[in-house]
Amino acid sequence: MANIEQNTSVSPNTPFRLASVSKQFFSMGILLLEEQGLLSVNDSVSLYFSEFPIGWSDIKIHHLMSHQSGRPNYTDSAATQDWLNDVNRADVNNAQVLDWVIQQSLDFSPGTQFNYSNTGYVILSMLIERVSQTPIEIFMANSVFGVAGMSNTLIYDESKPDVPGRAISYGSMEDDVINQIVATGDAGIYSTVEDMLLWSSALDDYLFVKKSVFEKAITPNLEHYGYGWIVRNKLILHSGVQGGFHTYIIKKQDAGMTIIVLSNGGPAWVEELAFKIAAFLQ
Repeated sequence: MANIEQNTSVSPNTPFRLASVSKQFFSMGILLLEEQGLLSVNDSVSLYFSEFPIGWSDIKIHHLMSHQSGRPNYTDSAATQDWLNDVNRADVNNAQVLDWVIQQSLDFSPGTQFNYSNTGYVILSMLIERVSQTPIEIFMANSVFGVAGMSNTLIYDESKPDVPGRAISYGSMEDDVINQIVATGDAGIYSTVEDMLLWSSALDDYLFVKKSVFEKAITPNLEHYGYGWIVRNKLILHSGVQGGFHTYIIKKQDAGMTIIVLSNGGPAWVEELAFKIAAFLQ
């Protein structure tokens, strides 16, 4: 059920929050800007963020995309809990995340360790806006969703856009709280099963960037992480969890295999189901 109270069933066109599956879309935004010659993943992020402390000049865009920047994770680091309580976690936006992180020390030297950090992807969302000089929701709608024909996909940001027919979250966080979360980059995208298939097909056809550029996204770095993708045994995949939303995508690039699982009930079997289907198809 998409909405138990309204007795609305899930359909292939029901929008779900993708949670961290959103990261692969923002990574594509960065690669698009690189192919256009507007940035390089080897650039220091400080080139685009004058707010950064002087000692952060070694942090590259690559480090943000591969979770090697050393920045603490604003969503679950012990150091963030008091701050999250003060600002009301459900209303945290990108600017607040940036204001918080520049006051923190790095957990390790950039490029030396892996630490999954939602903070880095929030900064990537802001980076896309600064380089493209376009609001993130418009940039993604025009340059990514529109190119793939994803007409039922959008970014949920501070404008809190209407998402017709969306699935309601039934899980560890109430839906009214989930629907207040407005940070983008680490999450923030609503999409449907059918639109996700269009996304997968567009990746197979290299509609966004040429093959050599996309291969950067699916080249494993530390802990098998590429750019918005985990790379294992010839599969590229990612999961997402946000309240009751549990999402998973598995692809075998250039092999015509894509598994997409979207759930709004918080089941523990989402990942297991995705891999069972993958095993069956292989």
